[in-house]
Amino acid sequence: MQVLEGAVQATRPGGAIFIGDVRGLRLLEAFHLSVELERAPASMRVSKLRQQMEKRVAEEPELAVDPALFLALRQHFPSIGSVDLPVKRGIHSTEMNRFRYDVVLHVGSGSPVPGNSTTNLKYQEIDWRSNDWHSNDFESNDRMENRLSVAHLKALLRERREPLHISNVPNRRVTVDNEALVRLREMEDPETVGDLRKRLQEPTESGVDPEEFWSLDSSDAVQVELSATRGDCFEVWFNPISGITRERLQPWVIPQTAADAGWTCYANNPLRGTLGFKLAPELRQYLQERVPDYMVPAVFVMLESLPLMPNGKIDRRALPVPDDARPELRQAYVEPGSSLERTIWSIWREVLPIERIGANDNFFELGGHSLRLAVVHSKLLQALSRELSIMDLFQYPTIHSLARHLANEDSGQLSLHEVRERARRQKESIRGRAALASRRK
Repeated sequence: MQVLEGAVQATRPGGAIFIGDVRGLRLLEAFHLSVELERAPASMRVSKLRQQMEKRVAEEPELAVDPALFLALRQHFPSIGSVDLPVKRGIHSTEMNRFRYDVVLHVGSGSPVPGNSTTNLKYQEIDWRSNDWHSNDFESNDRMENRLSVAHLKALLRERREPLHISNVPNRRVTVDNEALVRLREMEDPETVGDLRKRLQEPTESGVDPEEFWSLDSSDAVQVELSATRGDCFEVWFNPISGITRERLQPWVIPQTAADAGWTCYANNPLRGTLGFKLAPELRQYLQERVPDYMVPAVFVMLESLPLMPNGKIDRRALPVPDDARPELRQAYVEPGSSLERTIWSIWREVLPIERIGANDNFFELGGHSLRLAVVHSKLLQALSRELSIMDLFQYPTIHSLARHLANEDSGQLSLHEVRERARRQKESIRGRAALASRRK
């Protein structure tokens, strides 16, 4: 906000401030769902997919801004005359033109171009999704259907030469992404990603590609302006009057009644994921210095606040379930290498609730405890067909160190079992020498 304030103060009346490639807050969930849905196997449960999406949204490192922020700026910076939220151009669907938008802040009067008379024009209002749009004033020679289409609009523009404003036009570029988000919220386990993909194949409202409106610009002698006022829809202004400056057709009217709920409600917190990434290892190290390994939490979940019940107690059912992603650890991820390491890794993978396990990851930091360690011990005995003490698993809590120990490559370090065995033999030797000495006496 300090940067915007400085830019507004440095811009003289009639000038403009351009802010490009803004990530849309309202489409942040749809964006991350589209990424996770592409990666997810068909067998994954929808609860897991929903959890991964929510985690990616919470840890989003880039600032995402609601378009309403720029509309509310006028209340704090009265020198801003009008705000444009132009839709990005492009015939191919990309991350840039689906989930981002541009902003133009016009400083000074609402019409930065001298002599621009469009500000006083009266626009006919039409809601794209309304079924009663085709009043007698807008009937053409052909019988029109209830739902407005680009073809109907083209005929309408040729028949009636007057300014037109259409609201709530569904954006085809993000229709599938938003539909996937709606379906995901409706589905419950045991439904899977495969079931979600099947539902998305069902026919739904396809929306309109913004480029279809720009095609009317040149073919029908009208000037077109599109505004990305919402994530799933956009607004369109048509001005068939010739001789009007193209730069500003119709300034966006900023609602004077917009509630000032604070700037934080207009954007995400991109530092939250970074804070969690740095804080979790520090908390883990702090606890490791003070409590046994099995008492250190395997996963740290960052929350804005604890969910509470009406009586003030923590609502445990509302707490998020820790996901099975690899937790934030100080050591870098290393893929298990040798066949022995891969064998140990496969057993750990069966027992631990973690998808990605590194060769240098600590068993207890990944959610392991004594009961799971007993299961690992039993499975290792069957897989390796050799003697192995469960104490070895405590002393060698990583895949790499355990594999080195089992391969007798532990650089001479003795396991607790070996220390106890050596102590037992030494005691027996001492007892034997003592018994021999007593007999000699």
